[in-house]
Amino acid sequence: MDIAKNIMRWLMPKKYCESGASSRTNNVCDVSRYIINYSNKKGYGISNLKLQKILYFVQAYFLITEPYTACFNEKIEAWDFGPVVPVVHYEFRRYVLMRIPYIKTYPKR
Repeated sequence: MDIAKNIMRWLMPKKYCESGASSRTNNVCDVSRYIINYSNKKGYGISNLKLQKILYFVQAYFLITEPYTACFNEKIEAWDFGPVVPVVHYEFRRYVLMRIPYIKTYPKR
């Protein structure tokens, strides 16, 4: 779970809001983009199918190491090919089994 540990380190500075209160969860699209860029930087490459599985394991890792604290709020659904976060699936659906390229800029929402 090397990637989950790196996500934990990446999120640590973001864990607290300006008010000092703990922000309990993160934006799943930001977490996904981090995973994509991390995977490309390490030379692994990642498809949408792999991304969905990694998100599932990252969520599980957070729930185990930080009891009752999810990494993100979005629901993970059981689809035919495994766990899926629909928001992320639809954002990267054009990369079904192809490598998702490095993300330089984030789309405005």
